[in-house]
Amino acid sequence: VYKRQIYRKIVSPKFSPRSLKDMEDGLRNKVKELLDEASKQKEFDFVTEISEKIPLWVLCEMMGIEESQRQRVREIVNNLTDASANQNPDNAIEIWVNYMELFKMGRDMIEERRKNPTDDLMSLVANTEVEGEGLPQELLDGFMLLMVIAGNETTRNTITGGLIALSQNPEERQKLINDPSLISNAADEMLRWVSSVIYMRRTAACDTEIRGQSIKKGDKLIMWYGAANRDEEVFKDAHLFKVDREDAAKHIAFGAGQHLCLGHRLGKLQIKILYEELLARFPNIEVISEPTRIPSNFLDGISHLKVRI
Repeated sequence: VYKRQIYRKIVSPKFSPRSLKDMEDGLRNKVKELLDEASKQKEFDFVTEISEKIPLWVLCEMMGIEESQRQRVREIVNNLTDASANQNPDNAIEIWVNYMELFKMGRDMIEERRKNPTDDLMSLVANTEVEGEGLPQELLDGFMLLMVIAGNETTRNTITGGLIALSQNPEERQKLINDPSLISNAADEMLRWVSSVIYMRRTAACDTEIRGQSIKKGDKLIMWYGAANRDEEVFKDAHLFKVDREDAAKHIAFGAGQHLCLGHRLGKLQIKILYEELLARFPNIEVISEPTRIPSNFLDGISHLKVRI
């Protein structure tokens, strides 16, 4: 736990409000570019053209992944996401090859950053020492995996699920069109409503009791995020999607405590900027298909959603 806290502290400056402020203009320009490209078609797939591209661009920018490699990173991420959803044992070798390619890409970047340091996130982890030693290879591999997959999937699915929520609740969308200052709060409501991570499992570190339920050290506990984010004791009318909900920020879509997602501000920023630009430009964007949901018991994922502008 001590070392994990140290590792987290190492990279946390890259996720600080100041760092995100520096990224905001570039992110907004990228969103405008994607909307420009999508607008050439009257109908398009919102996932493949918008929501999957935004978080992947952000993470590649932060990590310093070159433009020539980004399409391949996107393919690997999609391959691994599809594989985890379908869980077809016949694809085991293909999955392993994709993991190895991703790890090799990360290791090559680490080696290059050690020779030629830059100011990106990969250079930071490559050249950091803890107690006189560089970060262990398994942690560097895990970091690469965490950034390009975990940091990508959750934001992608919240952006997509948010559009579905606005489509199903046109009066809420109209509130945002009338008052764009509500969009920041609406981003929290989307995070609460979608709850893109379905569950996490934890192991009890000691004997305890929660609301009369005895829990023994070593017991395995399942935390259902969607249930918590619709807890009527916390959220009034929790079953309703309300962009002006006063307590929307109480959601736990990013976890809590020492498990709070390091990129929680970054995830929300992407949602906020996308909807500021999208609703200003295409206030009547219309969902015209049922979402294609990935068959997963871990992620509430959407692979396709057709829209019309």
